[in-house]
Amino acid sequence: MAGKYRPPSADEPSFERPPRPLGVPIMCTTNIILAGTVPLIRTFFQSQGNFFLLPAVTRLVGVALPILILWASWSTWSGRDRGRTALLYLLTIYYAIQIFSYVIILQTGILDSTTTLVTILSILFAIAWVGFNWWYFLRPATLIYYRRPKKSPPSN
Repeated sequence: MAGKYRPPSADEPSFERPPRPLGVPIMCTTNIILAGTVPLIRTFFQSQGNFFLLPAVTRLVGVALPILILWASWSTWSGRDRGRTALLYLLTIYYAIQIFSYVIILQTGILDSTTTLVTILSILFAIAWVGFNWWYFLRPATLIYYRRPKKSPPSN
């Protein structure tokens, strides 16, 4: 069993950290791209270099939240439980704001049928992606990676 993680029995304390689940880097990379890097680049190009002329809400949603999501994704990838928790809450806030803005746009009725379909699919994707993140990062097999003690065993 060399190289395989063996969960400790109830009577033996284990300070060995289990291996990182394969989905953690995949989920974190996807979150870095979709909710971190892309919104930052989009905001930069929309501002045309005049960042301080943007409304405060745009700066918050387009810059502050994506930067915090980048930090939380990196923290989650590194195995920090606080980063995992922060990532889940930040993604929920980010996509809730995005869904709210999509619903407002849909209510105006100014979109053509193709754009309306894309907007509805964006709402469904946001709901599914947030749900998938919550499911994955709260499932027991993933929680083991974040909840293990990080101390070394006492030396004899």
